[in-house]
Amino acid sequence: MKLFLSVFLVCFLVACISAATTIKSQTSTVNCFFDADGGICRKKFKDNAIPVGIINSSINVTISDVINPDKTTVYICVTPSENMSPNNLQDNCPAGSLIEQSVSEVANKTTANIDVEKKSFLGGSRFIGTHFNTKALNQFAEFEQVLSDDSDEDYFLVPGSDFIVASLKDIMDEPSSMTIAIEYNYCTEQGVWDNVSGSCIETPGNLVNGNFTANANSWTYYTFNDQTDGAHSITFGLTTYGQESSGDSPKDKSSSSSSDFKNINLFLSDVTFPNGVNTGVYATINVEDNVMNYTIYCQGECGMWYLGVRNTNDDAYKLDLTHTKNSCKGNNFGENCAYIPANVTTLNINNSPNNTFDRSDNTQKIGYQVAGDDEVIMDYYKVKFNNNVPANGYLRITTASTKTKYNAPSILIRAGNYPTRDQYNYNVTSNDFVNQAIIPFNINEEYYVAVVGKNGNSYVIWGGANCANLCDHHSDNPCMCNGGNCTKNNVFAEVQTVNDSFGACDCKKKYELYDCSGEEDDSSFDSIYIVLIAIGGAIILAVAIGVPVYCYIQNRRRSKYERV
Repeated sequence: MKLFLSVFLVCFLVACISAATTIKSQTSTVNCFFDADGGICRKKFKDNAIPVGIINSSINVTISDVINPDKTTVYICVTPSENMSPNNLQDNCPAGSLIEQSVSEVANKTTANIDVEKKSFLGGSRFIGTHFNTKALNQFAEFEQVLSDDSDEDYFLVPGSDFIVASLKDIMDEPSSMTIAIEYNYCTEQGVWDNVSGSCIETPGNLVNGNFTANANSWTYYTFNDQTDGAHSITFGLTTYGQESSGDSPKDKSSSSSSDFKNINLFLSDVTFPNGVNTGVYATINVEDNVMNYTIYCQGECGMWYLGVRNTNDDAYKLDLTHTKNSCKGNNFGENCAYIPANVTTLNINNSPNNTFDRSDNTQKIGYQVAGDDEVIMDYYKVKFNNNVPANGYLRITTASTKTKYNAPSILIRAGNYPTRDQYNYNVTSNDFVNQAIIPFNINEEYYVAVVGKNGNSYVIWGGANCANLCDHHSDNPCMCNGGNCTKNNVFAEVQTVNDSFGACDCKKKYELYDCSGEEDDSSFDSIYIVLIAIGGAIILAVAIGVPVYCYIQNRRRSKYERV
């Protein structure tokens, strides 16, 4: 019996040790080929997908076996989906997941290795969203991204990413190719890397309302899995009761103040455990009840969310993390339950190489479907396929600004249900006059689109066709689809080359906008400029009147003194 217990104890300890998270190294590799005039590469990693516990500070990228490159730049996006829209990768790729590398130092028809420097990884305020594409935080006014001051991780590869989507604009007469290898360390056993403490930690547990202790200089992680049906929202709230080390009894919530949140942050992500760099959303302090909170909006199940509380103080803190659900009544949906199906506009899809319409008749203002004064708002559309559309292929949906003073609104697309800013399949956002999403489709599926932007901004939206108005107005070239003129045969085809208009006409000098109908000075002065001009004019007028009057009064006084 003693022998049996000894053997059992040894086996138990070995099992525990083997299950503990450790650090290992591995490489993800892909070979990319590009057409002679520049192309798009969509390839799955030959070996390993990016693991959950990747240690981002350990990443090293090498581009080798480079053949026939021109003096140009290759954009390489590490993504969970090969169907990511290939246009504007520098805007649409998740923060830190885009590699921008010049290949100009490599001579033509030679093979060479390029070690990619860390600065070649692009960051910014974008992060991977539900399923595929990016969440552009700077488009949403109430979103705030806080990057960790104590971390040198200026890039982030999304766990589960197993595809490379790359674009290379090349004018060589021969195709180009290259091998891309990404080496990194990661935490085993589904462990998570804590970039504050600099160690691997075990897989976190599920969130249960209640208080806990956030240890000094560390992360505390939780998961939250929502399976509620229908339109609803979930608000996560974080309250601090003070320092654990102070020995004070827990404070009442009402006595908590914003100063108690110094160096304490709540981060949320719908993809993986946040680390302050890859953060999808960041909870802000509500000054009314002194709770750091954030609300997510869902249509159907919210699914799995990952929460991280970062404490960079030298003391442990007593905290309370809660979640509260609120369901919409009736058929209402969307943020603040403000939308009903009757608000939704139909977006007709025809098999036409170009979309001809009068801008004045098709312009909408963001927020026209509901009454609201939110700074950032969305309009909803339901896609309707006409009989002449093929049974499947790749669908283009395009939004464009009608003013030169602001960019096109963002596009959120979801199959089967309404998208929210926290739930979508595709998101395309750029700093351009035009945003175009290119997604695989089947006419038997239902697709819904949300147009997101600043309340009151003017825009147009169309689907199916690549460009608007045939690009025949102040344009140097016709609309291009996949390397050739747009036709009914190629407008729904998968895009294989960067030689594509992606919804924007090639405008002549001094002309702008999606159809080249706007001139560079067509900025339609904002009211603020009009007010400033009026104030400046009033000041000039006052000076023009005041100076002579002042001089007249002074001369009168001087004359009076001389007479005396």
